[in-house]
Amino acid sequence: MSSEEDRAHVAVLVADDVDGGNEVTVRQVTTTRWCVDSGANRDICGERQLLKGELKAKAIRIGEAGQGHSFTSQGEGTIPLRVSGKQLPLFARTIFAEQVSENIMSV
Repeated sequence: MSSEEDRAHVAVLVADDVDGGNEVTVRQVTTTRWCVDSGANRDICGERQLLKGELKAKAIRIGEAGQGHSFTSQGEGTIPLRVSGKQLPLFARTIFAEQVSENIMSV
């Protein structure tokens, strides 16, 4: 599965609640790709626009298996994920590292 057509992509709608009510302001729609990894202990994202709000400083050394290199993360933040109006705990403490070659979802 090396061709672009074989890769899974997800359309992500990035939105904000206004005053905690039912009104939602859409910030952007983007297409992103996530690798689901049962061996990962954290979610790692290289797409800053997906994270909501401020990044908390978090310097974690990350080594990419198969890539032969390592780098340091820039911070930690939240990627909001709501289903039927309820906030899910997924992506609540996502590590942001602009050098990561694939977004990784820990399961």
